[in-house]
Amino acid sequence: MRSVPAGVTFVVRQGASDTRGSGGAALASLRALRRRLGATRSTLYAFSPGGGGVCIVLWRRQSACPTFPHSKTPGVLYILSPGGPGYVNQPDDVPPAIAGVISDNVRWVKLVHDGIAHSLPLFHNAFFREIHEPADAAFTVSLRVGYADGSMRSVKLVQGAPFHLPRPARRRP
Repeated sequence: MRSVPAGVTFVVRQGASDTRGSGGAALASLRALRRRLGATRSTLYAFSPGGGGVCIVLWRRQSACPTFPHSKTPGVLYILSPGGPGYVNQPDDVPPAIAGVISDNVRWVKLVHDGIAHSLPLFHNAFFREIHEPADAAFTVSLRVGYADGSMRSVKLVQGAPFHLPRPARRRP
């Protein structure tokens, strides 16, 4: 694997610690699934902190490491990453986005936004899509998931507004 930013290494070790996993095992399992995603040119990483769990990092945006075993959409781990200001070295109008990873029994994932279902391309068991809403907008989307056995599950995701990440403090020279 290409070199990984130090910040990613920190997030991976923290995710392993938060889930009572092993930092070493988590780093050994770290994989870059998708690169140069969206306006932030983020990389989507996945890793296992141990015990069969999976965590994801949408670098420069957000991470998720589930601490509970049940989900409305089994086999799918996703992040609804808000838009807006506050992302390091990014403009104030970063659009919201959804990113995630899927297990092998997932056949398709769709994002339903404003009543229109958008198929999300799956590559390396991962997906990503920016959501066409103003950076500080409140909105609701649904994530629909189709499985190999023909079943389907759906979950509603709500982004409240306004959302603003705190700006990092600037150091004086």
